[in-house]
This record gives sequence, C-alpha cells and structure tokens, in this order.
Amino acid sequence: MAGKTRALQPIALIVLLAAGVMFAALFMPFVRQGCIFCPIAIPGSTFQLPTFSLMQGLDGWVVLCVVVAIFLEAAAYLRSRRRAAAIAALLLSGVALTLCVFEGIDSAGRVVGLDATAQPTQFGEQTLNPPAYWTFGLYVFFGAAVVAVVASFAVVLFSRPARHRPPDPMAVSIPTS
Repeated sequence: MAGKTRALQPIALIVLLAAGVMFAALFMPFVRQGCIFCPIAIPGSTFQLPTFSLMQGLDGWVVLCVVVAIFLEAAAYLRSRRRAAAIAALLLSGVALTLCVFEGIDSAGRVVGLDATAQPTQFGEQTLNPPAYWTFGLYVFFGAAVVAVVASFAVVLFSRPARHRPPDPMAVSIPTS
C-alpha cells in the first residue's frame, strides 16, 4: 500500500499546482468592459477599455477563500494521506469550477460590477449596459479548475479508504464475576 500512496503524490502535487495557478488567475484580467457607442463617437481613436480581474468582482473574496482552501487541503493530503483531505479538495475544486462558470456567465454583473450599481434612468425603462468580453484570465482559471477537479478525483478514486478492523469472531469475551 505504501507504493500506491507514493504514486498518488504527483497527482496531489498537480492539485496543489492547479490551486497555485488559480490563485495567479485571480489577479489576471478576467473580463474587459465593452463600449456601445465608442466607435461611433470617436472614429479612428485608440482608447483602452477597462479590464477587471476576478478578485475585483463582487465574489472575489469568496473565490480567494475557496482557492486557498484547495491549496491547504491538497497540502494536507500530501502530509497525512487522509482520504478526507482528498475528498475535501475534490469538493472545493468543484466549487471553484462552478464559481468560475458562474462568474463567466454573469461577468458584466458580478465582475464588472453592474449588479452593484443603480441602473441609469435617463433613458427611461430600457437601458443599454455595455457588453463584457472574456479575457485570458477566465480561460486560465477555468483550465486550472478543470485540472484540479480531474486530479483530485483521481486521488479520491485511487486512494485507499479508511479501513476499520472488523471484530474478531473468535475473540469472544466471557464476563467473569
């Protein structure tokens, strides 16, 4: 069994590395805010549209806590070889992947922050929010989260479960009084 747990060390290191990549991707440009009327208003000009990292979004601290917890659980598995740590890393990796997809789908509202601001009323009921475009930070975080889910699933699948010794049927204790 010692050889089997040693074979899982590189896979657990992959989970640890994926958590490190997700941590770095938190601060990379995640989404770029678009502009609806900019090309019409200023033809031929060069201007920079603002980019936002996932950490700047409304759920940035939640995602940071999940990524740090993945890192700690992967490190705990490397130290203790407990299957519970591997299961926790798998669950947290799934949460990170889900948050990445959620933040990517609603990137204009959650990352750019349009959900936290009041809607402008000068145009009446219908307003045009500027579009949001995904940048490479989303893809890096998504890729690292997928790698963490697959690797932690492999660790859970191939790690040995905690075994409890069944009671010995021949060791019957006879009470003496």
